[in-house]
Amino acid sequence: MVNYKKSLSQPIIIYSMLGVVLLLLVIVGAKFLPTALDWHLFFRPAVYAVFQGESPYTIIGFFNPPWTILPITPFALIPEPYDRAILFLVAMTTFAFVAHRLGADKLTLILFITSPPVVHSLMGGNLEWLVMLAFIMPAPIAPFFAFIKPQMGATYIIFLAIHRWRTQGWLSLVTMFLPVAIVGLLFVPIVGWWPFVMLDATDGIANASMWPLSIPIGLVLLIMAVRYDDMRPSLVAGPLLTPYVMFSSYSGALAALLKFRVEFFAVWLSLWVIVLW
Repeated sequence: MVNYKKSLSQPIIIYSMLGVVLLLLVIVGAKFLPTALDWHLFFRPAVYAVFQGESPYTIIGFFNPPWTILPITPFALIPEPYDRAILFLVAMTTFAFVAHRLGADKLTLILFITSPPVVHSLMGGNLEWLVMLAFIMPAPIAPFFAFIKPQMGATYIIFLAIHRWRTQGWLSLVTMFLPVAIVGLLFVPIVGWWPFVMLDATDGIANASMWPLSIPIGLVLLIMAVRYDDMRPSLVAGPLLTPYVMFSSYSGALAALLKFRVEFFAVWLSLWVIVLW
């Protein structure tokens, strides 16, 4: 006879223990994690600007699409410094989940999470973890996440659009881009012509772009992605084809190597040597 009482109590115990572990991680993170500058200077203030009836673009340093406010609002509602700790855990979990979906084994997943670009993103409270979701999302949803940081996700969207046009016809491009176009236009009367505001990001001081010297390599990688119908070169092409990119946004380029253990380790090691030099 099945012991239903025992079978029901086991999941309760497991979830309770998981909840306690997560609570301890949040408490420890709130106490010991340093201030996440991008989160506290740009993203959190942008959310509160919206709460006060103002445009998020009144916050100097907020250059993302207006819908970026939606997924980060729950974190801004959490008191400091617990917001920073929970954001760190969610971002790290998302990085790991997407890496797993892209084919990482246990070793490359650990190397990815501890790579300098990902660590830079996590410690700064930046939003690359949201852009990473674009790489595993259905086509009509992917542009919303990719355009949060176009320098990281735009070339993937170009690849995805051409892939859908080849395999499903031009009507598939309508279903892919119509939702993000409608949402983007709806925000114009509220916050103004926000795409032009995003262009101001090219004047940022924390620029790790190799543009324009990187343009030929970026173009070759994008052509390879389209020609061989492989998304991975398009992930590397993004940071190489933009005049402004933060170091943390190279995390998307690293994701292209997740299936190659030896190559990933070589990149991981060389990046740490450069960072610590």
